[in-house]
Amino acid sequence: DPNADDETRESAKESLRIIHDIKIQALNSYLEQEHRREREREASASTERREHLLLALQTSDELKLQFLRVEDFIERKAARRMVQYWKLGLHLFGPSFRRQGRITLDDLDDCSVLLRWCLARLMPEKDESGRSVVVLRPFISNDTESMEEIGDFHSDNQLVPLEISPDACAKAVWYVLQAALEQESCQMKGYVLLIDKRKDSQQVRSQVDTNSRRQAVVNVQQCFPAKLCAQHLLLGENSADQNHPWWQQALSVLSISLGMRLIVHVGAESEILAELERTFGIAPDNLPVDVGGTVDNEHFPRWLEDRRSAGI
Repeated sequence: DPNADDETRESAKESLRIIHDIKIQALNSYLEQEHRREREREASASTERREHLLLALQTSDELKLQFLRVEDFIERKAARRMVQYWKLGLHLFGPSFRRQGRITLDDLDDCSVLLRWCLARLMPEKDESGRSVVVLRPFISNDTESMEEIGDFHSDNQLVPLEISPDACAKAVWYVLQAALEQESCQMKGYVLLIDKRKDSQQVRSQVDTNSRRQAVVNVQQCFPAKLCAQHLLLGENSADQNHPWWQQALSVLSISLGMRLIVHVGAESEILAELERTFGIAPDNLPVDVGGTVDNEHFPRWLEDRRSAGI
């Protein structure tokens, strides 16, 4: 409350801290109970899960609180997300993730080309609600200009990552979400995802396994300690039934009811950009030029270089 005096604010902060401590204790109790249950099973299949539960128990209270925030302070759901987080993190990054609990660009040599290609980008500003904005590019694209810029992709004039594994895609997205989570606003308010499918190539989709890569990205989203508040799917101007958007509205409503928070955008670029700004508070000056915004192509490479120089 901006009108509250200092004493009232301090009292509110103390009450919130007490509530957080109680919820963290409840989360610890649930994790300890699950760990005992797995230990009693003494099955070889539960050895790995015991390790993940133990790592979850050893996680800092600050990060535990973040998992609780994402799951609306429901301990059971937060515990499940934490276990999946450690399971996937160890799978992707190995023993170094167990020691450090986070990754740096030095851990991403096998997917550096994906980062340079901007598979996932953290935008420099928040949306109108203070949430971080992450932009995803399609796995298969007709964007020949990007192909000429990068030079590491080739397939009949299509932009197709060569020998890029699902794990590499997951690592790239993991790193960008980790960077977003460094910001307090993302910790408190989450992030929104913009998925630009307007240059997605239907012709070669059947020739390249995009489903496993897409699922790898979803797996990261589902275990990461950051709340996904909305997914904006940008489709091309020539998408089917453009003039009859009933299916667009129906899909958006259905996805929200299923917890996917998916909003579908169909139409000309100017119309999509206007809707993003007017309805969702995502301005063009916080979107990359390939989406129609004003953030230039050099921003993300500079961002990566600055972080590499800082050792993060």
